[in-house]
Amino acid sequence: MGFNCTHYQHQFRENLGKDQPPLPEDQQVFQTIFLNDQEKDLWTWNDIDPSKIIARKWWHQFGHRWQHYLRVVPGMMFINGTNRTLYAGSWTMVNMHEIACISGIAAAYQLGATYEPFDDFAEDFFAKYLLVCHGTRYKKDRAKST
Repeated sequence: MGFNCTHYQHQFRENLGKDQPPLPEDQQVFQTIFLNDQEKDLWTWNDIDPSKIIARKWWHQFGHRWQHYLRVVPGMMFINGTNRTLYAGSWTMVNMHEIACISGIAAAYQLGATYEPFDDFAEDFFAKYLLVCHGTRYKKDRAKST
């Protein structure tokens, strides 16, 4: 799995300036994640020029134990909003960066911010998170009435 960090990290975009062509490929920064070490023979990491490697780090995906899904996730709707406190972060459900983002948006929604949907999948994901972790049903027309 690979990512071109030059396209989505703000420091690269800001250095170029708005509406400028991208950097030449040999100046772009890529991140590669090699998965499934049982198939190392398929990895292409030996094809990467070592002088172009900024850092090499072994990474392990953090996963929750079953107790998290039994005790924490079902309880989120009961603690969110108590003592004027809303919780956010990937830990509130499943350790995914999408949940980290959605949880912050849900907290803002609970404080009165408008959710601005940009596609059906994202809106559905947001609505489900809001219901599970806040016990609140998403109202599509809430923004129109306020």
